[in-house]
Amino acid sequence: MASDSSNQSEIDLLLQCGRKSFGSRQTALVESALNGPLNWTFILDQAQHHCILPFLYANLRTHGYLDRAPSEVRDALEACIRGIAARNLALIGELARILRALEGAGIEAIPFKGPAAAVVAYGDSSVRTFADLDILVDPADLDRAEAVLVEGGYQPALALTPRQKRDYLKTECALQFCRPIGKFVVELHWRFFERDASLDLFIDTIWLRSTPIRIGGISVPSLAVEDLLLYLCAHGTKHCWERLEWIACVAELVERHPHMDWQAVLARAEQYGIVRVLHLGLWLSNSVYGVSLPTEIAGSDAVVRELGQQVRSRLFSPELNSHYDDRASRFWFLLRSRERFNDKFRVVLFSLIKPPHPEASEWISSGPKYAFVNHLLRPLRLLGECAAVGLRRCFAPRMNSSSRSTEFLTALAMLFLLGLLSFLPEPLKGRMATSGTLHRMAHLAAFFFAFQFIGRSVSDRLAPSGALAVALMAFGALIEFAQSKVYGNYLEYWDIRTDAVGVALGFLYRQFSDWIALALRN
Repeated sequence: MASDSSNQSEIDLLLQCGRKSFGSRQTALVESALNGPLNWTFILDQAQHHCILPFLYANLRTHGYLDRAPSEVRDALEACIRGIAARNLALIGELARILRALEGAGIEAIPFKGPAAAVVAYGDSSVRTFADLDILVDPADLDRAEAVLVEGGYQPALALTPRQKRDYLKTECALQFCRPIGKFVVELHWRFFERDASLDLFIDTIWLRSTPIRIGGISVPSLAVEDLLLYLCAHGTKHCWERLEWIACVAELVERHPHMDWQAVLARAEQYGIVRVLHLGLWLSNSVYGVSLPTEIAGSDAVVRELGQQVRSRLFSPELNSHYDDRASRFWFLLRSRERFNDKFRVVLFSLIKPPHPEASEWISSGPKYAFVNHLLRPLRLLGECAAVGLRRCFAPRMNSSSRSTEFLTALAMLFLLGLLSFLPEPLKGRMATSGTLHRMAHLAAFFFAFQFIGRSVSDRLAPSGALAVALMAFGALIEFAQSKVYGNYLEYWDIRTDAVGVALGFLYRQFSDWIALALRN
């Protein structure tokens, strides 16, 4: 576990006490961690962030370790646990009330995540920390389900115009409702994930395989064990497995259900195109908690192991990246977690055409007649944000792994934008000042930065400088050839020569960038 060595004992304690099960191996490691001084503020903060406070408290108390913590830490832990237990109890009661109301209206609903996942994975709905209730309904019943919630005292979190709601239903996965009394939040789902995540679990067949469980004294349908495992792995991957409890939940689910149909799990993962997503979740449960995996699960590929190591290195590391750098890193993580090209393509495509969130600041208030402008501007805005982050980093010393995804995406964004401008008809280029000298400068800058970013975001073993230079020159020639087929354009040899100059300058700077950066600092 790559982390700050000054907190290694605290991290060891959190890892061993971060799940419900607790064996002899954990006992020895916890004893070792408790023998030295501990930063209990770090422990409590991280346990709350990773949603493992109930496990931490239960394991320390059950095995007689709670008395070895300072009294103020024990008081804080007990206060937090009482608050979590009371909140969970209230949410479970509210879930039962909502499900009865939906059943009375003839609406079938499946609660998932939260208390439902806790019952299936842990056997106890009270041990998992959850802040809201997620309920899946048939898309055809969505309007009626909304009416039931509103009648029960809930208010929509978003005030959507008819056009905004139409776009929202196409691209998002849930509508959020809030109830002032009790401060309850309910997310009404018609699919599991947003369209741009391209994590499509087939709702119809999942509904047919649902199994009954008991929550709040009533029997309710729940995801089958195999489907819940796939959902938990997909959900964790979508969020880069940033919480330890998500890994613990997969570990507990696998160990609690030894007779799981692994052939069915693999078949469905292949059907959904999430085999790598499944293997990543299982790899983490094995790596972090030592969960034994069945023989049906083949060895993970190199990408799974690399992504898993990346997750482990970030679990307890402070986040120092900028907002857009973090977004680029998450986007790249999601792309690499997919094994099928068409899924990667859909992630990119739907991310580019996705309309802004109704409450986002990037909306242009141009009236419903010109609402399409927001869809056209989103790709350019995303490319601009990506380029801005990359440009600020370009002349820094060698990049660390956390910024590689941003640099790679920045290079692709620049080349894509250059190709887009090249295909404009020549008269329009002149009016937009994208021809002549300015156009040559754009070519030089794009190929210089592309060489820098791609060369510094992948290893030399994968992209040696010579191969990268040839690939970029081939791309430039392809742009010019395609440009010659557009009305009013022709093949411009000066553009190809400018591309070569940009690549050459990029090569030279790449060879001497560390020396230049050191000289500038001195």
